Amino acid sequence: MNWYAFYVKTGYEHSVKNWLNKSFEKETLYSMVPQRIVPEKKNGEILRVEKDLFPGYIFVKTNMNCSKYYFIKSHSKIIRMLN
Repeated sequence: MNWYAFYVKTGYEHSVKNWLNKSFEKETLYSMVPQRIVPEKKNGEILRVEKDLFPGYIFVKTNMNCSKYYFIKSHSKIIRMLN
């Protein structure tokens, strides 16, 4: 299994990840959106907020073949695949 990065429209990372998880078995495809916890100050209080580490990217671990590639590419929010 190899890692691939998919460039998606910013803000739709989690919806595409959920779509991939529903469409494939966990053994054949693993997708993730790396996140980090960032402190933000709002109204004098410090809040801990989760933000995407690489906005606009989804990382997928799978054995890629032509049919799987074109099925994933059929999603309207996926722009391109980086190898």
